[in-house]
Amino acid sequence: MLSAIKDQYTYHIVRKIADGGMGSVYEAVQDGVDGFQKVVALKTLLPSLCDNTRFIEMFVQEAKLVANLVHENIVQIFQLGKIPEGYYIVMEYVNGLSLHEFIRFHNTVRKSPPPVELCVFLISRIARGLAYAHARTDKNNEPLNIV
Repeated sequence: MLSAIKDQYTYHIVRKIADGGMGSVYEAVQDGVDGFQKVVALKTLLPSLCDNTRFIEMFVQEAKLVANLVHENIVQIFQLGKIPEGYYIVMEYVNGLSLHEFIRFHNTVRKSPPPVELCVFLISRIARGLAYAHARTDKNNEPLNIV
């Protein structure tokens, strides 16, 4: 497991948040000059995929695509970086449950589905983010040049 990434900033890994099909996501602290610190999420490409050109291209494309999408319902991308161990993406850290964890909590702890009103609210926010992203990408998933 990573313990730190050092470039013009230093990212100290706090904990692993999740593992996915292409990589892992960590909670990290970005250290800057004069005591500056910011909590961020750090996504890494799985070591087994770091030599696979196709997966590297997909990872880099994801960062480039989302980096220019600025919307309250889309996690912000701050940086795409590369270290000897592979590529990483620094992004906004969102504290809370994932949608999967939220649904599981209601099913296992509360023993009931989430309230309909809350589901409608969450789905509307997801739809807003997707609509924004869709409107700003072309058919090849390239960001549109909007000024």
